[in-house]
Amino acid sequence: MATNTPVSTAEPGRDTGAGEHPGGAPRKRNTPLLALVGVITLLALAGGILAVGDLVGSRGGAGGSSAFHLTQDVATSFGVVAAESMNTHTGPDNVSQVGKVSVAPTQVQVRVVVAITNEQSSPVTYSPDEFTLLSDKSATPIKVSATSLKNASLLSRASIEGSLLFVAPAGAKSFTLRFADPGRSQPILIELHY
Repeated sequence: MATNTPVSTAEPGRDTGAGEHPGGAPRKRNTPLLALVGVITLLALAGGILAVGDLVGSRGGAGGSSAFHLTQDVATSFGVVAAESMNTHTGPDNVSQVGKVSVAPTQVQVRVVVAITNEQSSPVTYSPDEFTLLSDKSATPIKVSATSLKNASLLSRASIEGSLLFVAPAGAKSFTLRFADPGRSQPILIELHY
């Protein structure tokens, strides 16, 4: 008795070119799956590159060349610091919420509201002296003239907000708040635009 068994004329292991294996079964094409895996891999690599850039940037601007911006939460060695708002005033009779600060006609008062958050499990100390102001019209950092913040400890998982007043040269076009994070070698720079 003769059986009717299909016979392949292809050599073993050789593709017939018709999308079939030598035994006649259809060949599975994995092209869409491979494309999906490739796209996911590229997205993961791009995300990793962006994450590394954020980590380097959160160290206060690599080498001090880049700065953060107003209202941006900036990672510190203990938690977060942010410059919430900024305004300027000129005139000899300048009075603010913090107190009277003498301002000559050649000067401007710069008021910056900052927020400090401790994300550690233990208290951290802070000081308004850790903040200075940089100006395009001053070669040296400008120290705080008056503040609502005091040298103190900030409890674990707590925040505090306060005003810093600086007296800067009039006519300045740009200001940058500099925070000397005690746990880092490079200061954090926050650009103040008004």
